This record gives sequence, C-alpha cells and structure tokens, in this order.
Amino acid sequence: MDELVSVIINVYNCKTYLPKTLDSVREQSYRNLEVILVDDCSTDGSGEFCDEYCQQDERLRVIHHEKNTGVSGPRNTGLRNAKGDYVYFMDGDDYIHVEAIEALVEAIKETGLELAAFDFVRTDSLEEDTHCPRNRKPVEIVSTEQMIFEMLSEVMMKWCVVWNKLYKRTLIDGLFLNDAYSIQDQDFNIRVYQRIDQAAFVPEPLYWYFSNPDSLQRNPSYNAKRLYLNTKNRFKMLDYILPGKNEKKYREWILYYGYSQMLQRREKEKGTEFEDDYRRLGKEIIKKTGREFLFMRDFSLRKKANFLLSWYFPKMYETYAGLINE
Repeated sequence: MDELVSVIINVYNCKTYLPKTLDSVREQSYRNLEVILVDDCSTDGSGEFCDEYCQQDERLRVIHHEKNTGVSGPRNTGLRNAKGDYVYFMDGDDYIHVEAIEALVEAIKETGLELAAFDFVRTDSLEEDTHCPRNRKPVEIVSTEQMIFEMLSEVMMKWCVVWNKLYKRTLIDGLFLNDAYSIQDQDFNIRVYQRIDQAAFVPEPLYWYFSNPDSLQRNPSYNAKRLYLNTKNRFKMLDYILPGKNEKKYREWILYYGYSQMLQRREKEKGTEFEDDYRRLGKEIIKKTGREFLFMRDFSLRKKANFLLSWYFPKMYETYAGLINE
C-alpha cells in the first residue's frame, strides 16, 4: 500500500482562492492523503467554507484555532496532528499540478532519500491548468551544501520555502517552525538540511505561487517590520549550525549575506517606525558577531572597514566614498 502523505494547509482569509487550492489537492493522482486544513481565525468566511468543503471528501478535515497565531502556528498544529509517513506543506492561496505529490513520492522512492522538492512558478491568475502535460525530466540529486548556500544567499527561492517539498516524517521528527514572523521557512529548513547529505529535485514547475494582492507581504507597514525581523532572525540561525566539517563555512555564509544586507536594509528602514530599533539591532549584532566577521575570509579587509565606517559614521563614509569615486 502507498504510504500516507499528510498535506498541511494554512488558511487565513483566503476564501476567494480556496476552491482552486483545495480542488488541486483533491484531484491529486496520488490518492493516499490526509489533508489537514488549519483555519487561523479567518474573518472572511474561510473557516466556514472549509467546513462545508470537507464534507465532500473524508480525507479532508479542519482544525480551527481559537486565536490567530501567524504563518507558523497552523503549520505546527498540522504537524502535531499529522499521521502520515510524509509531510507536505501548502498555502491556502496557491495550487499544485495534479501529479505534484506523486512526483515527489516517486523521487524519494527512486533515490532512497528523505527529502524531495520541485520547482514552482509565480502567477497572478487562478486559471492555470493543473492538468497540463508534464515536461518530465530526470530527477536531480542536490547536495546539502548547495541547498544551504543557495538558501542563505537567496539565489534560489526553491530552497528557502517549505511549500515545494515533501519531507519524510522521520526526518523532521521533533522539529517545528519558529514563530519568527519572517523567514520562518529558512529557519526550519536550515535545521532540516543539516540532518541529510542530499535531496532529490524534480526539475519541473509543479506549484503555482499565487501573487495574492491581499497578502501581508504587500502591506507597506509589514515590510518595515519584515526587514527588521528578517535581519534579526537571520543571525539567529547561527545557533542552529551543528559542529562538523561545514560548521565554519555555514557560519560564514550567514554572516556574509547578513552583513551585506544590513546597510541596504538600514536605508529602507529610514523614516519608518523601526528605524531606531533597526539601528540598535545592528549594533547588537556587531557586538555579538563582529569579531567573527572581522576574521572571515569571504570579506576583504577593505570591505570590512567600509562596512564598519558606513555603519558607525555614515556621513564620514559618504565623504570618503565621494572622494574615491571622483
């Protein structure tokens, strides 16, 4: 018998998009599913819609939160209630190809690995054909080192997110998503990736990532908070790096890209309610990691000096930068 796959869908004020999302799951060619919808106190009727929809299919059930918990809360509730051999996360306003889960299960069975992922496409339409013919390509084997590098450098979003991956349940036992408000997926994945050496990748876009005009990410006030917490939580990932041959390399990648973003984000925080908080956060980060940063190989001595001068004496740095660029 095929192993059970637990599909965990976080639901919050997405009633308009839920029919497409849930239809794409119900129609999956891989049939042995339990689908756990977690309603995070929606106010638009999403919870009631889920109750009605689940009456169509005994594989679906709804859990209603008593208070709103953000993105991580529903996923953790789903994890605590999942009974599957595999776990698949999904957002309530996205949708998947009819063979998406089957492709992931097959990739794991073919390779003997514990994690499989596929590619995705962005869309602003709810009319994409989830039954379109697949452009089948051989499954690729990707090293943990490549996945972590591309995630931390944000070169490849596919390694940052959780919603394009099938996790073997034994792989993620004991792990939950942190209530970090920002980069929760990366925070979770960096802990998962260090438990394996390789993952399987299906080089086909089998997930439609819907550009929801009502999403939190499009709210300007959210962006200021997101940038602040993104920086804070990125450096917290240093605490997850396990001792071993790649410890120094992974720590340096976190520091390299974290410090590279700090100046740019400080400019974006100017004039927002988080301007002072961001400045204090930067000083705390430098105090805690500055020595390690100064001894990094990936930053030249000049870049290190330029960063510190620009962070602590921005006006002096502007004068200096103007002189050397003349």
